[in-house]
Amino acid sequence: ALVVIIFIALSCKTELPQLADIDIEEWSSDRNACQGYRQSVVKALDAQRSKLLALSANEITAILGKPDQIELYKRNQKLFFYNLNPGPTCGNKNENSRTLRLMIRLNAMERAKEIIITP
Repeated sequence: ALVVIIFIALSCKTELPQLADIDIEEWSSDRNACQGYRQSVVKALDAQRSKLLALSANEITAILGKPDQIELYKRNQKLFFYNLNPGPTCGNKNENSRTLRLMIRLNAMERAKEIIITP
């Protein structure tokens, strides 16, 4: 009986999705997009953002690393932001450039319900 329980528990675990053409180590080390790697993979990320839908906050953090910014929203929702191009936090003095960001809206159950790339 114990073997059956262990088998069921292990079979319920799903693997995290892999993002093709994105080096996750390099992505994670490019905090706030100051090194320029994230900017180079925006198209690949945009094409695959649906892979992140319905993932938990912990799963998203396991894939993309710690968000550059977290905002708390009404009704226990959270917004995770990952900068995709260098912004003011990198010492970028050009005020005309807008920081491009990946925004992940998490519902009250901490599941990704909306993923957009926004200026």
